[in-house]
Amino acid sequence: SYVDSNNVKLVSTSKGDPFLFNWTIEGLGNMSGKEVTANIVKKGKYKVLLTVYAQGGSDTVSGYVEIFKNDKPPCSAPMEFMTDCTSRTWKLAKKAGALWVGPPDGSSTWWYIDMAGIATRTCTFNDEWTFNADGTVKFDTKGDVWGEATIGLSPDGCFPESSYSADTKAWGSGIHQFMFTGGGTDPLMLKMVGKGAYIGLQKVANGKEVSTPQMGVDYKVLSQTKTATERFTEVEVNFGAGLWRFTLSSPE
Repeated sequence: SYVDSNNVKLVSTSKGDPFLFNWTIEGLGNMSGKEVTANIVKKGKYKVLLTVYAQGGSDTVSGYVEIFKNDKPPCSAPMEFMTDCTSRTWKLAKKAGALWVGPPDGSSTWWYIDMAGIATRTCTFNDEWTFNADGTVKFDTKGDVWGEATIGLSPDGCFPESSYSADTKAWGSGIHQFMFTGGGTDPLMLKMVGKGAYIGLQKVANGKEVSTPQMGVDYKVLSQTKTATERFTEVEVNFGAGLWRFTLSSPE
């Protein structure tokens, strides 16, 4: 049912005492709960999948919801922090630990980038993400990308963006969408939406490391802080075997 033109209430009427409800809105991401409300800011027809789990197993049903008008997303924290309610450009922070990987519980460090590593990865640390208050994000590689065997580029190092294959070129410069969900008692999530949309490293996705672009990645927002001269946003992805963390910065 429609709450208003751009907010849709989804309610499961499943029988049999289910204990878990997972909703997927095509192109936007996932939500959980017997009853959820989805904010959809772009007009269009969206496929909705509901997967319900009970003691006897699981089942999935699909349907569609249509949005007839574009809506400007609300600008409040954290959207205000990320965009200034207009537009703000971010890069990976040039500080030790801006790229970090560790075990699923975050109790130790497997690897982190130090200042010497930052100096060798100029093609990673010149990438720009421009977040706009209309929910779009422009990604600019500045013409070069970090390559490694996992994504079909070796040896490890910087390559021209044109080195991407037809299967991986969606990781290049382009315009995607983003949205914040959760907050309060739920984890605050930054959802990057669109084929090839990512933050930090191309290979890092939800529940796995990948060799081809995904339809987006969901990031847990660990912190949003600022000093007199700079803002920082730290995000985290559980890739199954552990956690990757990425820290973005934007000058004041």
